[in-house]
Amino acid sequence: MSADVKVLVTGAGGMLGRFVVKKLIDDGYETVGADIDEFDLTVEDEVKGFILAEKPDVIIHTGAFTGVDEAEDCPERSHRVNVDGTRYVVESASEVGAYIIYISTDYVFDGEKGNPYVEEDIPNPINVYGRTKYIGEIEVRGYSGRWLIVRSAWLFGPSPIAFPVKVYRRAVEERELRVVNDQFGSPTYAKDLAEAVIKLMEKRADGIYHFVNSGIASRYDLAMRTLEYAGLLKGINLIEISTGDIESKAKRPPYSVLDTGKYERLFCEPRMWYEALKAFMDEYDISQIV
Repeated sequence: MSADVKVLVTGAGGMLGRFVVKKLIDDGYETVGADIDEFDLTVEDEVKGFILAEKPDVIIHTGAFTGVDEAEDCPERSHRVNVDGTRYVVESASEVGAYIIYISTDYVFDGEKGNPYVEEDIPNPINVYGRTKYIGEIEVRGYSGRWLIVRSAWLFGPSPIAFPVKVYRRAVEERELRVVNDQFGSPTYAKDLAEAVIKLMEKRADGIYHFVNSGIASRYDLAMRTLEYAGLLKGINLIEISTGDIESKAKRPPYSVLDTGKYERLFCEPRMWYEALKAFMDEYDISQIV
């Protein structure tokens, strides 16, 4: 794929979208970043009007309603963004003949398998967010043109809603943290995911791929590494608890680790999650992320 290709990125102001846009620009692609100022994903005419005017060759659809607990309170809003919005993007892609790349999630799975999920495993989401993202996948899979779904998990980066950032903030403010030790997943640096998505785009990959940083972690493991790298581990009372000890609006999969073997057959194995976390914390002053 040549660098004169025009790429439109939805959700360009989000944690992942910002990295995707920066990488595309750095690599010389004609890049159009679209966020709420450009169009509202829930408004069909806005989505289609913008995309048809831009006529991109590729659409990387990172825009989504990502609040897992918030989706339980606002299921209709989650559906409008993640399902209807995705349908509008797909229909627009069809009109301009674009290659569409859709970012999905480990939360399409119920977490009961007990070992890493491969692309062929049958989704069975257990919360509103996961269900709407899976229905979004179905919308993309119905597209007659070239499409790619990239599932990832436990994204972190320079955003106040990222788990490591919230852990750091709470540790500084409260000096005590209670973190679950029985939810396991694949922590992933949004920067690494952005680079992987663009590599797959350049390969013209299609179908479904999983990309996460290597290794398995519990929420407790991720919190402990965050505090260690921030130099706070000795001064904080970090307490292990189970999922049953907390009240949460949305159910979480107990084990939603994703297998990246299919991605690795094209490229190299992703770096370990804790190496990616250390890189993130070296690149950004976590205390200044607000």
